Amino acid sequence: MTRADESPRGDPWNAFGYIVAGVLLYGLAGYGLDRWWGTGFMVAVGIMLGAVLGLYMTWARFKAPPEPDAAPGSTTSRTTSPPPPPPTAPDPPRSPRRPPTTPPNPRGSEDTGEPVSSLMFLNAETEPFEPPGPADFDYPAIPGTGSGTFEFLGQAQMAGITKPMVQIVIAGILVFVFFYYASRKRAMVPGRLQYVGEEAYGFVRNSMGRDIIGSHDFQKFVPYLFALFFFLLFNNLMGSIPFIQFPTFSRSGMVYSLALMSWLIYNAVGIKKHGFAGYFKLQSVPAGVGGPILLLLIPLEFMSNILVRPVTLALRLFANMFAGHLLLILFALGGEYLILEQPLGYAPVGVIAWLLFIIISFLELLIQFLQAYVFVLLNAMYIQGALADEH
Repeated sequence: MTRADESPRGDPWNAFGYIVAGVLLYGLAGYGLDRWWGTGFMVAVGIMLGAVLGLYMTWARFKAPPEPDAAPGSTTSRTTSPPPPPPTAPDPPRSPRRPPTTPPNPRGSEDTGEPVSSLMFLNAETEPFEPPGPADFDYPAIPGTGSGTFEFLGQAQMAGITKPMVQIVIAGILVFVFFYYASRKRAMVPGRLQYVGEEAYGFVRNSMGRDIIGSHDFQKFVPYLFALFFFLLFNNLMGSIPFIQFPTFSRSGMVYSLALMSWLIYNAVGIKKHGFAGYFKLQSVPAGVGGPILLLLIPLEFMSNILVRPVTLALRLFANMFAGHLLLILFALGGEYLILEQPLGYAPVGVIAWLLFIIISFLELLIQFLQAYVFVLLNAMYIQGALADEH
């Protein structure tokens, strides 16, 4: 293993992140300026600027520090490296936001030879900052419901009932209770609750049912689309509710379950209407195309329309919920660390981090709604495509 003073600091994925973030951020800014000014070159300027800034940040952040001179009287030459440390057992999985039991050496390389990223500390005299990561999404089982782990598909799984499982049940109950009471009276002059329920139903029925599937076939799919939309919305909004603050679908397994159900529904609809062979022919053979080019297009169409759709449908929702929650954790805990654990000069940066946390929290509300809408909208589009007579 290399020493901290012999190789750049940090993980290469972090360096890659600077470049990607720079290209995306400034590329989007350039696109916005193009739309505003009516130009067509600012997006290219933004992408190049973001790439250059990303490369600069990578160099500035992860460049190797200068090698210190040998101590006076030392018999070890500057080019001699100490023997590699003995292998150690991997650390056990950490529970969400659990601080380390003993602070590691902030320099790291003097006694263990392990490179330590500069993200791990700002002040060597304080406990190092533990950045958030995927482990913060692994909640332990609720006491009394089970303990330990088991292996499934090569990964360790919790044995017991966890917080996301409870949330998904609560969301289903809330959807049922709210719309049950909203539709119970069915008065000609609706009250407030009935009015909200009718507007919500009309939104899904018209914008995602009738307008996408078509006026001839949409009605029988409205209950599914309606229940799916508000089930997703309630679960997503749990990421912004105080004392819960965890989006249920930031756990990929739950999202893939919904995507699998959607995949079964729209494929079953298509097979029922066109027959097994006829449906797969419509989904795999582009209309109006013939000749040898079909040897290339048929596998591509089959892969895209049959196999990849549920994966991309799930990944879109999961990635947005996961990344948004991780970003909120980073700004909240990072601001707290800068204000409480670092010298006073870092306090303004911590305050800015908290302000960004508040701003992103409101942005997350919009994203939570949009992701539920997009998921159901794509379901309606897939059902419409399965019912269509031409692909």
